[in-house]
Amino acid sequence: MKKSKGIALFLVLGSTGVLAVMLGAFVTVNQSNFSTMGASFRQREALHAAETGVRFCQYKLEHDKTWAKNKFSGAEIDLVQGTPPRGLKVEELMLKTAVRGAVIDDTGLDQGFEIEIYNNLDNDAAQNTPRVVPPDSALLVVTGHSQGFQNRCEVLLKGAPIYDSSMTANVDVNLTGNKNLQVVSVDPLRNWIRANRDIVLGHFVEGATTENVTMSTLANAPPSVLWAKGDIKHSLTPVSGGGTYEALSGAKLEQARQKINSGANGIPLPAGYNANGSLATRSSLNNNIYKLKVSDLVVPYQESQLEAGSYYVSSAPVSWTVNGQEYTVPLRSLSIYREGQPPEIHYDHSAFIAANLPAAGPDGLPEGFEFPNSAGAVMVPHDDGVVRLGSGPAPADWPAFGPHAMIYAFANNGFQTNPKTMVKVDGDLNIFSNVVDQAPVVALTGDQDGQSDGSGAIRTTGSLGIMGTVAGRGSLIAESGDLNIMATAAVDSDWTDPENKVILYGKNVSIWGGDKPVVAFNGLAYAQENLSIHGGVQLTVNPDRTLSFAPSAQKLKTVWINGAAVAATGSLKIDSCDNVTALYNDYYLKKFTKGLPQNHKRLEQMWWRSPD
Repeated sequence: MKKSKGIALFLVLGSTGVLAVMLGAFVTVNQSNFSTMGASFRQREALHAAETGVRFCQYKLEHDKTWAKNKFSGAEIDLVQGTPPRGLKVEELMLKTAVRGAVIDDTGLDQGFEIEIYNNLDNDAAQNTPRVVPPDSALLVVTGHSQGFQNRCEVLLKGAPIYDSSMTANVDVNLTGNKNLQVVSVDPLRNWIRANRDIVLGHFVEGATTENVTMSTLANAPPSVLWAKGDIKHSLTPVSGGGTYEALSGAKLEQARQKINSGANGIPLPAGYNANGSLATRSSLNNNIYKLKVSDLVVPYQESQLEAGSYYVSSAPVSWTVNGQEYTVPLRSLSIYREGQPPEIHYDHSAFIAANLPAAGPDGLPEGFEFPNSAGAVMVPHDDGVVRLGSGPAPADWPAFGPHAMIYAFANNGFQTNPKTMVKVDGDLNIFSNVVDQAPVVALTGDQDGQSDGSGAIRTTGSLGIMGTVAGRGSLIAESGDLNIMATAAVDSDWTDPENKVILYGKNVSIWGGDKPVVAFNGLAYAQENLSIHGGVQLTVNPDRTLSFAPSAQKLKTVWINGAAVAATGSLKIDSCDNVTALYNDYYLKKFTKGLPQNHKRLEQMWWRSPD
């Protein structure tokens, strides 16, 4: 028995010795691997420290775009909370545009970052010294460290526009009923149509299709995208067959992708663009839409005042008899209807003067003449053919305009706003016409006859309606009411000029195509709720000056949106048009909006790279 116990002890000691030798050999062989693992862990911690510093700087710049524009005065920012303490301690380095930060956690390790900030946000030109920084960007030169290990990188933050899509809606984007749809952008990185619910398209996927969808991008740019948090749907029947829609998925979704990338049909691609599109359906993200306020818009700071009411342009041949002699004069008038006041009828007295008619009575009209529908109205003749409306500062570079908010000229059937002022209306303003083939032009710019190069604006506290052409550059703002434009020509009469740009702003914004072929604008159309553009509708003014909407067989030939269209809380719809082009162009967003309030700014990380 004693002999057996001795053998067991020998075996245990021998096994232990062999294991000890093997463990020593393992440690010796893998010592370099353990060192590498430790270094890798510290390198990863240094990277995390660098990422923490970048997030801190991006937060600071998004909440104050002027941060680090000038050298710091040495302030400290303590963001440590809890027990054990966790967070950041950041020092803005004295007389530098740089910060030093320490990451505080329960490990007690030495972790942190140093970042040099080169802030060129809101500048249209590149910054070349001491570092090259592109326009409207901020460059971060970052060093993260942990226990003696470092991670060095450079990060470029680029200013992002308040809207990144040619069409944006919080509910649906409905584009069915249009023969051709083209989605395009001048920005290689932003080429979207976005809906937080569904995007509804026409009959373009299968069978004898009657509609086309074309999506194009600049060469070598990311694809154009239709992005929906809900479904992307297509019509199963032609427009004339009624609306039956189906969500695209599976094989049909792939078939739709092939169709939009074929480039074979629809509107020809712009020069330098390739067919390149994608359909992003059922997104798990939400597109946060900034709620634009009137105070966010760039509008003239001077105001002129115009009384609320309906301004009604009429034209008709008028006949009467004096001493057995019959006279006929083509007469154009501007009737003004204001609540609680007798109507005013302003008429072109120059027509009577030119006709050499019998002597005028006390009201300037020939004896025996009775103006149609003038009972109880105040008759106002205008020998020079110009009606001067409201009050405002007299334009120094247009003396003939005078101290008024707006003028109306009978000769060209045109309204002209006071250049470089905002025409303020307390209440509703409507400009209507029964001159079907010669509806009035409302010019927002003061460059008529080369007199001024300013931009005008009309701002109502209620609703704003215009039955006619909106020309030039400026703003139409219905602050708390609806904006209705009954277009009888292009919304912007010379929309091929990129400097002719407009803001359309209202609770609901509607553009009715009338019987003319084009609705087009350069700029921003923003609806607090719903935005719509309709072809196939004819509007008429009833005797009581209300509007009637009647179906019309004539569609709009062209809808051209160069800029952005936004339905902030509702839906966006374009219907009954032959060719719809949605061209995203943030040039107009920058020109017309001040950006986010309180020096806030949206930023995007354009790249993250190792230093040269």
